[in-house]
Amino acid sequence: MSDLKWYSIQMADGISCEKPAFNLVELVKTVNKFMRNHTYHEDEILTIDYLGDEWQATPMKSVQEETIHKKEFPFEEIRDEHGDYFSTVADAKKHSGYDESHIWSVTECEGAWSYGPSHHYVNLIGYIATHEAHDGNTYYEEEDWREQEELAEAEGTIHNALLAVFDYAIDPDSDEAKKIDDAWELITKKLRGDNDE
Repeated sequence: MSDLKWYSIQMADGISCEKPAFNLVELVKTVNKFMRNHTYHEDEILTIDYLGDEWQATPMKSVQEETIHKKEFPFEEIRDEHGDYFSTVADAKKHSGYDESHIWSVTECEGAWSYGPSHHYVNLIGYIATHEAHDGNTYYEEEDWREQEELAEAEGTIHNALLAVFDYAIDPDSDEAKKIDDAWELITKKLRGDNDE
């Protein structure tokens, strides 16, 4: 008879799998590897149950496909007493009074702010809570308002520079003025990332 034992790992978001281990040290390594591969935190483990020596493994439940909304976050944000993001999931749970299904991570990537499940830690800004529960697969991505301000400022600077250079030198109704207007429209499209012809 083998010393191999089977364990069931149950996560807070409903994901579960069965993993074998010969001893507790190997079990800890297996659980750590599973969490690392799926970007879980330790506090997301619900249970690790011993299943027996002869357990037949079943495949891991598939993760539901993510739903990404490219729009402003629609829920009221619950933050700390100073209006800042919570620095940990535990702080967010403690101060909001909600469980982890109401905690969202806020991350930033390439000028977009993303609100998603609380297990994210790459490019993490912090955590918020909401009165509405999270389904574990929904994300809201909104553009960084700072980028929009910088874009508006750049447009204004370029426009004013063009006006200063050409205001007195070119007749506003001439072909040259039309070309300048077309160039300005092209510059504006490039600044906004609109490359459609």
